[in-house]
Amino acid sequence: MKQVVLVGCGVVGAAIAYELSQQPDLNITVLDRQLPAQGATGAALGILMGIISQKVKGRNWRLREASIRRYQTLLPELETVTGQPLPYNRHGILSLC
Repeated sequence: MKQVVLVGCGVVGAAIAYELSQQPDLNITVLDRQLPAQGATGAALGILMGIISQKVKGRNWRLREASIRRYQTLLPELETVTGQPLPYNRHGILSLC
C-alpha cells in the first residue's frame, strides 16, 4: 500500500484527500496545524465561478468545465457519505460592464 501525505485540510486538501481515498491501494494522511477549513477556506465567500474569462477553449477552459461537472456529482455523493445535507444554490452570474 502506498502512503500519501497531504499538507493542508482546506477545501482543496480535503477534496484531494477524498478523491484519493477512493483508490484502495492508497493510505491517505492529511496534516494541518488547525481543524479542517479554519484557514482561508473558512473565510472564503463560498462561490464557484466557472466563468472568469471569455476563453472557450484550451486547458484552463477544459479544467473549469470538468470541475463544474464533477461538482454536480460530488455534492450528492458527499451528502450520501456524510448523511448531511449540503446547501447549494445555483443562480447564475451578473456581469457589470
